[in-house]
Amino acid sequence: MIMPGDRVVAYTDGLPEARNARAELFGEERLKEHLRGSATTDDVLAAVHRWRGGATEDADDLTIVMVDVA
Repeated sequence: MIMPGDRVVAYTDGLPEARNARAELFGEERLKEHLRGSATTDDVLAAVHRWRGGATEDADDLTIVMVDVA
């Protein structure tokens, strides 16, 4: 059951599978850390872009939708 104060998030695999220069994944846990609290979709995408260090080769799509339930 969805309750007031809950956050519903849908995202593509490109977010947790984003790799940095050492080929390390951004990962589910790091993504969850960014989703807690008041992070916006822009905040999450900016964190992934920083993680990737601007690399675009072999980059997967980065799509996220968040709904905060009032």
